[in-house]
Amino acid sequence: MMALGAIQRVGVGCLLLVYLLVSVGCVLGGPAEPPKWARMGSTPEYPADRYLLGVGEADTQSVAERRAYAAVAKIFQARVQNQSQDQESYRLSETEDSNSHVRTLTVDSVTHVTTDKVLAHVHILDRWTNSDHSRSFVLAGIDRAKAEQALLERIADYDHDVKTIVEQAKQGFDQLDHVRNLQRALKILMLRETDNADLRVIRDSGTGVPAPYQIVALSNQLSQIFSRQFLLQVFVSGDQSEALRIAVVKGLTRHGFKVIGDDQPGILPDSAVSSTQEKPHVVIEGRSRLWDVELPDPLFHYVRWCGEFKILDAATNRIIGVASDSGREGHVTGEAARVRAAQTMQERLVAQVTALVSTNMVDDQPSHHGSLGTGCPE
Repeated sequence: MMALGAIQRVGVGCLLLVYLLVSVGCVLGGPAEPPKWARMGSTPEYPADRYLLGVGEADTQSVAERRAYAAVAKIFQARVQNQSQDQESYRLSETEDSNSHVRTLTVDSVTHVTTDKVLAHVHILDRWTNSDHSRSFVLAGIDRAKAEQALLERIADYDHDVKTIVEQAKQGFDQLDHVRNLQRALKILMLRETDNADLRVIRDSGTGVPAPYQIVALSNQLSQIFSRQFLLQVFVSGDQSEALRIAVVKGLTRHGFKVIGDDQPGILPDSAVSSTQEKPHVVIEGRSRLWDVELPDPLFHYVRWCGEFKILDAATNRIIGVASDSGREGHVTGEAARVRAAQTMQERLVAQVTALVSTNMVDDQPSHHGSLGTGCPE
């Protein structure tokens, strides 16, 4: 009987020991449930009306953190794209088919700049890792109120700068300075549009701050100046100079610029100004060269080409832009190779010159398009 009692006592003791081990195991190493935010996103502690949230899940905490940041950025960018597209539709209906370059640039600025910039407002709010460290969850978010305040301050600075620059443009007498000021204002308005799109996402109401000047209105004003008041003149010397000059004039007129110079032979009649009294605000001077190249190729003839242009402020003769490029073309005959080289030269140089005149005159320092060191040999 004593042996039986001892066995029973040992058995009970083993059961108690097993129970304790199981209990401790559940506390220390058992599979605990992830927090509610890992399953549902927002919680009473992190409500959606106060935070813009993203959850990251991975095998390690560092990867989970990166995924949480990416989750916020992805949601944020998707919403910005939707809002900017809505804004774009409004502008399209308002302006029909004008200023397409400006509209495209505005949307690209909003959708591409936001992803990097929004991460400055994202913070890690909570972390959770299971007992055996095989799974980690991270909650990242943006405090809407703090981000809104920062954006409002930056938008106010933009509005102040735009108002000042537009007033300077109205009071200026130099046409090139007038154009530059309007371009500066447009550039700031595009940056402002990015922040205002961010603000519409941050705010639960989805509203932004009206701008003191509209991009469309300033763009139309700039287009009218380019097409009616801002005058350019083009001079080209060297090989194929007249064909290259006409190609540059065509490119500029297609972009809405007014080119004068009907006293030059071969100028396009529809782009020239009949009055010889008008003086250009910008002078474009270029030179070009084509020459045969002897290469050990029995089947092809080769012609090299080069060209360079200077964009000058006509009032001061100061260089405000430089375009240069060069290349080589081949064909079965020398004449065909020369024709191909001339066509390539025209296409590439015209693209560079029009880009400089269209977008880079806002800079005080000379801008350069093309490959450095490709100037034509004397």
